[in-house]
Amino acid sequence: LRLDLNEHPSALSDAVGGDMFTTTAYPEYDALLAALGAYAGQPPERIALTNGAEQAIDLLVRILFTAGDTVVMPSPVFFAWDYALAQTGAEVRHVAYRDAPPRFVFPTEETLAALGKASGIILCHPNNPLGCAIPMDALRRLADAAQERNVPCIVDEAYVEFCGGSVAGLVASHDTLIAVRTFSKAFG
Repeated sequence: LRLDLNEHPSALSDAVGGDMFTTTAYPEYDALLAALGAYAGQPPERIALTNGAEQAIDLLVRILFTAGDTVVMPSPVFFAWDYALAQTGAEVRHVAYRDAPPRFVFPTEETLAALGKASGIILCHPNNPLGCAIPMDALRRLADAAQERNVPCIVDEAYVEFCGGSVAGLVASHDTLIAVRTFSKAFG
């Protein structure tokens, strides 16, 4: 018999229920949010917990974009973004990274130009699958442009610990800026 988190165990006999109350109580996230906030340099009220980055991606896209919206996305990019946007019917305007062997170069000016009348922008910093970081001056310029246009600027920072330069310091001054982070490295 599988019980969920909201069943009251008092209706069960001791043989079945036993110490069920402690295993069915809603979890307390205050200590975890405080630890994550300290690590990310953010107050806990700015942090939303999800079941991995893919759930965060799905929720953000469903909340922020609808059919007919246009979202700018420098590419290639983590597949989950394209998949989630396709589910909403939003149009994706891909802006290609420049191939400049031996590396790829972030298309700052092209991305700013594409932002135009777009409904939002999604950035992967560092890029997945390319592995290259977006220069901080480019991140700031794009966050500023999104703020001026009052459109979401989502920065996928799943691997930011490998490159440094998080946008976390910009979140307080840019209310349209959202960072998606994973903390597996920091918390084991």
